Amino acid sequence: MQALDIETFDDAPAGLVQPGQIVDLEHFRVETALGTSAIIKRVTPSDELASGLALGAIDNGGPASLHLSFNEPRRRVDFTVVMPPSASTLTSVAILYGQDGTQRQALTIQHSTAGHRVRLGMSVPNGMSFSRLSLQLQAGAYVDGVEMTSPLAE
Repeated sequence: MQALDIETFDDAPAGLVQPGQIVDLEHFRVETALGTSAIIKRVTPSDELASGLALGAIDNGGPASLHLSFNEPRRRVDFTVVMPPSASTLTSVAILYGQDGTQRQALTIQHSTAGHRVRLGMSVPNGMSFSRLSLQLQAGAYVDGVEMTSPLAE
């Protein structure tokens, strides 16, 4: 049976995620890469995500490189990427990695001035699992509503 787990970041500790710092959540741990910082921040009231917090790049900072390392292998991950309304057209990137660290799947996210919110689903062909999602998010961009599907139980 497949297990579906959801992380909304609402119970995460709000604040900066500094280089080298690890934030442990229920289903994965978050850390930054390449000397970048991230933030777990309150979502604006106009955001359609009804409650709380999200994980993303600092609003007036540079891009953030984030790693979400899952506690168990996953079959699929769905998440929402949001750019602030004031952002220009920018590109973000999402990459899935296997347990051995090899890249399994990559996706380029082209943000437009017309659509600042996109719901993405990623999986690996041939039923393979993955253990990490890496995100390169532009300044002000954030992710929320991470839904993770585990492989079928053997």
